[in-house]
Amino acid sequence: MEKDTKKTQLEQFADEFSKLPNLIIQGIQNSNNDADFKKNANGFLEPFQEQFSSLSNYLIDASKNSSNENLNSANRLVQMGAGNKMITTAKSITKNLKSVFSKLALSDIIREIKKLIFFLLDLFNAPKWVYTIILLIDQILNALLGWDLPETMDEVLSKREVNFYREIREHKSTVNVFVGEEND
Repeated sequence: MEKDTKKTQLEQFADEFSKLPNLIIQGIQNSNNDADFKKNANGFLEPFQEQFSSLSNYLIDASKNSSNENLNSANRLVQMGAGNKMITTAKSITKNLKSVFSKLALSDIIREIKKLIFFLLDLFNAPKWVYTIILLIDQILNALLGWDLPETMDEVLSKREVNFYREIREHKSTVNVFVGEEND
């Protein structure tokens, strides 16, 4: 019986991923004393929660409808990719988002979590529209992290986002070289 109640690596990852928006918004609010800043940050909470929750639920549903081989691969991917540890790191960073360094660190670890999610979505043959949710998360996160930073920070975050999508494209290209085109 105990085996049935224990969550898989993927389920733990998806569950903890869905909790990140609250911690991010709370960290953003704690980083600034301005009442309007806090109110506006809180205004992003519901859509942010819905996006993270929807993506998390999609991963769980996809895993339940997947073959045992894909499910095992997904759990190994989360484990070997340190998915749950990356989420723990992100949670820790959200406790203090007052410095530019902390905001960049959060952006970086979230970017790595998103890569892992991209790989999971590929493994589950997700429809292309699901990837759009990650783009929406990117836009909200970049806005929240850039509000009280120098004007050039928007450019920095934007360039980093472009590099993220290049890395994903290069990953797919590399996988196709080693595994074959049929896994695209």
